[in-house]
Amino acid sequence: MIKFSLIFLLILYIAGCSTDNSDDGSESFFATPPVIIENETQSQPPEPVPIPDPVPIPEPEAIVDPPDPEPVPPHDGARDLVAPKLLKSSMVAGQIDVDVDLEDITFNFDEKISKTNLKIVNKDNVNLKWTLFIKEKEVLLTKLDGTDLEAESPYSITGTVEDEHQNSRVILITFVTSFGDKQSPRLIASTISHGDISVDPDTDRFVFTFDEEIDTVNVKLIDDSRKVDMRWTHFIQDEKVILLALDNGIDLTKGTVYTIEISWADKAGNWSRPGIITFITEIKE
Repeated sequence: MIKFSLIFLLILYIAGCSTDNSDDGSESFFATPPVIIENETQSQPPEPVPIPDPVPIPEPEAIVDPPDPEPVPPHDGARDLVAPKLLKSSMVAGQIDVDVDLEDITFNFDEKISKTNLKIVNKDNVNLKWTLFIKEKEVLLTKLDGTDLEAESPYSITGTVEDEHQNSRVILITFVTSFGDKQSPRLIASTISHGDISVDPDTDRFVFTFDEEIDTVNVKLIDDSRKVDMRWTHFIQDEKVILLALDNGIDLTKGTVYTIEISWADKAGNWSRPGIITFITEIKE
């Protein structure tokens, strides 16, 4: 019995040794069943989700009133419903330096004018009554005597024009005249000079030339020795004044002192100061 027990303990000892894990790296007497590790499916990164392009946001459009329809010209006998259009004029609207010596104003339209009542009025709304002419597509305002413009004054051209179908266009143009001419004409040339001492006694005229047109002149030739008016006459030719001996005048004589007294004015009424030109005729043998 004791022997059987020893054998049984020996078997248990041997079995216990075979099941211990050894740190020396030797294999176990009894094969250890392998541990089976199931292959885990490695997680794949998710595919990127495509991002759609942003939808463009339309910019707001400016709110603009629709343009007026273009007038349709008459055709196939249709009646003209379009008023005459002013294409150009010799007067600039709003001009502030208009010449006070303005003689006429022209207006050109895009069609024939049949009727108009254009006029020029001053600041007091007084009509200057310039003459009005119509020539096909042109309207002309022309100044009459006594209807001159005043310097530094506002004026208006006002009225209407009509075509042959009674289509009417209102015209309003305002302007202001310039300061005007404040200077008297300057004497720029003369056939006689003050202090001349050898003037031909057979001379029958003297000519004076100015820098602008002369409107009025006062001139006479005097014999200083006798204080006699020689009764010469004079003419105005634009910028020239001609002092002339006519049949009723007295001729010059040799060796005599004479004086010309003269003053003049332009159309604006600018007078010069009275002046004199003294000369002596030649002494002939």
